[in-house]
Amino acid sequence: MEVKDIVEKLIENIADSKMEAGDILRNAKILAFNIDNASFKLWVDKESNGYNDKDILPEYRIIKTVLYGKIEQIKGFGNSLLYERFLLPASHLSSQEYDLINTWRCINSVGEVQSMIDNAGDNNLATPCPLSVISLVKRVLSPNVNVNQVWRELQKYDLVNVIESVKNRLLDFLLELDKEMKLDANFIPSNNDMKTQMIFNNTINAGIANFGSNSINEIQDCNIAVNACSREVLDELIDIVKAIEKDKDSNNEDIKELLSDIKEEIKGGKKKSKLKAFVQALLSVATEVSANLITSYAQQALDLLQKN
Repeated sequence: MEVKDIVEKLIENIADSKMEAGDILRNAKILAFNIDNASFKLWVDKESNGYNDKDILPEYRIIKTVLYGKIEQIKGFGNSLLYERFLLPASHLSSQEYDLINTWRCINSVGEVQSMIDNAGDNNLATPCPLSVISLVKRVLSPNVNVNQVWRELQKYDLVNVIESVKNRLLDFLLELDKEMKLDANFIPSNNDMKTQMIFNNTINAGIANFGSNSINEIQDCNIAVNACSREVLDELIDIVKAIEKDKDSNNEDIKELLSDIKEEIKGGKKKSKLKAFVQALLSVATEVSANLITSYAQQALDLLQKN
């Protein structure tokens, strides 16, 4: 089978919504063998078989999570309250600590990612955290609160996005190859590795540098656009903050300070990761002081940031 036929068949495979990414990548291995481009071969292999712990991953495999825990609040006289799923504060952490705790590196093969999606149902997915995280979280919790277990949660949509990103990048690469072969009858990908590499860099490798030599080095600023909130989301957050400020419990000093932080970030940086951290902290404080209305608003804000 000629390269042109393989490319056209793969384009049809991706257009078929019923065909899973793992099957598409198996067919892409045939193309990788035929065009003999080292970068494309490596990418197909990594996505098919999974990445290593030490690999620097493509940005679509870096997933923001939310930290939850099972906590016990000691009330005295042998009494305590047990919270099976408590949103833990994270705004006090350094940037490095926050990224370590609230970021999940998806190194799984696309087949494994698809299985996780299929098994999740309508639920969020949980990933474990090292026990050392407990000491970081307890810095800002009351002395009478014990943290018995911690985990990170991510939405199923985040895993769906991994699969769709793989398909879309592969499709862009194939379409560009197909266009070049139609424009230039003499263009053969295996004989013109420089042009093939350029197409790879502009499609699959977009936003990533130095794909090869057993590592994938992400460009530092490639997540800036992804991490920024849209104007629509910011406007909704402003409305939520205004509603919270009307509640009597907003006079709590911790809540006032967090609302101020949220408003400053909306006005200035607009970074989704920071806004999530502040809203998580607000939700924890509101829950602890039994500010029920603010708790509801904070959860609404967190859901908004998770979905967009």
